[in-house]
Amino acid sequence: MVGAVVVLVLVVGVVWSAVRSDGGPELSPAQVVSGFFQAQRDGDCARLLELVSEASWSDGGERSRDEFLEQCAAALEGYGPAVGRLDIGEIDEDGDRITVDWSLGSAQPVVDGHEEGQRGTLVREDGRWMVRLDDFLLHIGRSVDETVRDYLEVYNQADCERLVSYLSEAVWSVHARTTTDFVTQCQQEVEDRPSWGQPQALAATFTEISVDDDDRAEAVVTVTLGGGAISGSAGEDETVRLVREGLQWRLAGSEALPDDWPGAPLRAVAYAELESRLVDEVVTDATCSTYLDASADQPGAEAGSPFVITRSFSSCYAAVSVYPFTGDDQAGAVVQSMADEVLDDPLPTASELDTTEAEHPIGRDRSLAEWQAYVDTLRPNHAAEVPGLPDALGVESWCDVDGCSAAAAFVARGPVAVAVRMEVGSLDDAARILSAQLERL
Repeated sequence: MVGAVVVLVLVVGVVWSAVRSDGGPELSPAQVVSGFFQAQRDGDCARLLELVSEASWSDGGERSRDEFLEQCAAALEGYGPAVGRLDIGEIDEDGDRITVDWSLGSAQPVVDGHEEGQRGTLVREDGRWMVRLDDFLLHIGRSVDETVRDYLEVYNQADCERLVSYLSEAVWSVHARTTTDFVTQCQQEVEDRPSWGQPQALAATFTEISVDDDDRAEAVVTVTLGGGAISGSAGEDETVRLVREGLQWRLAGSEALPDDWPGAPLRAVAYAELESRLVDEVVTDATCSTYLDASADQPGAEAGSPFVITRSFSSCYAAVSVYPFTGDDQAGAVVQSMADEVLDDPLPTASELDTTEAEHPIGRDRSLAEWQAYVDTLRPNHAAEVPGLPDALGVESWCDVDGCSAAAAFVARGPVAVAVRMEVGSLDDAARILSAQLERL
């Protein structure tokens, strides 16, 4: 009946309509949808072939039946549609097409173009109603948001064999020549990783998802670490890119990371990997195991690093910063730049010290004249050898006739730059902290 409007409610996973697959009476729209989700739960791709329109399963004639069955089996491996209650709202029948308002009965991300609900379509084919596949509800296998969420869950479990199935070739091929090589390398990294190097639980929430006509999608996602927000830029929304390969969505990177980023495809995951490897104890004249929470801040554009992680040990007046890059050359250049910046830092004036003396650990009640006399003894910051680390760059500062009271040390290890800054302390102290951090990378 043209223009007919029907309202149905179907509880998926609790009550299933009887679905015939033997050429019996025509199935109602509710039965078709019920059978579509049940077949996915059963991993029954042959049944899905009977319920999905040919234009959809063949991708407009680009995919054969055998290719569909193979891709379907891959998409449904380990997957069950996460549908609790499926409310079928208004069904608008218009000739050989039915458009339906669908609600999954649970919180959903804001979907570009679908903010007021989701619409699915059934089409008439050979006298039967068939599902027309879409990107947001009537899809086979994981949706965009399910793909990102499941990737994080598998990452948390360190399941390398499953992990690679969520990555596009453009991502995994950065690490290895084949998926087998990727899994082998991943498993070796997991085995070599000490207990303190294990990342905490990662989870994602979505604010927007969009899909274009070229089998590409973008999801605006916020990732939390261990149930809490990630500080700094790494905890902000990032736009994750995905590509469709066959019937599966795969992660293709993040707009928050460089295109040639060699690590995880999400900035927040890259942060978690490094955050878990930051030193949690430093040794100077005394052992300092209390520290401020690690923070991730966006460096200057010239640095080329997507984020910087810093852990501050306030009672030791020390801070450790780690800068990840895409290449060794970038890390080495930034190390030189950071050292040069400290070297060029001008000496304080007596007026500045007189104003801020309470904030500096060597400050005490001095007159302006006494501060001037102290400043007159200071020598410019100078480069110095870092004990035990010949490839590191060291700088000593706040140097007077009695020695230097502050120091900094910088070094590159592969695509990672590490900086240790001692507001109070010697270069020996900085070297010990730097060595401890390098052992964790």
